[in-house]
Amino acid sequence: MKLTDEYIASQIVKDESFKVGAKTTLVVLTLKNGFEVVGTSACVDANAYDQKIGEHYARERALAKVWELEGYMLQNMGAVQMNVLGEVKTCTSKDCTEKMSDPSAA
Repeated sequence: MKLTDEYIASQIVKDESFKVGAKTTLVVLTLKNGFEVVGTSACVDANAYDQKIGEHYARERALAKVWELEGYMLQNMGAVQMNVLGEVKTCTSKDCTEKMSDPSAA
């Protein structure tokens, strides 16, 4: 499996943005599994605050976190397999990765 912009977008089921205080924007991305990822942005001068710009940068930061989380998950799936006894087995082959995706195949 390879992470792509399309895959990352497909994991997001809800995208909300909020102005907090006079110069801060929060973006909350809710993923398919219910996990919420938060990105923030703020400007120095409240008079220069622009909601659209704040949302842009807060969303970029939230998306960067989603990429990190999905990358970790993908590497974890491909690198380590736990068997019933709790032993850790290093797994790098495609066959092993496929078995981890389907617990009944292990």
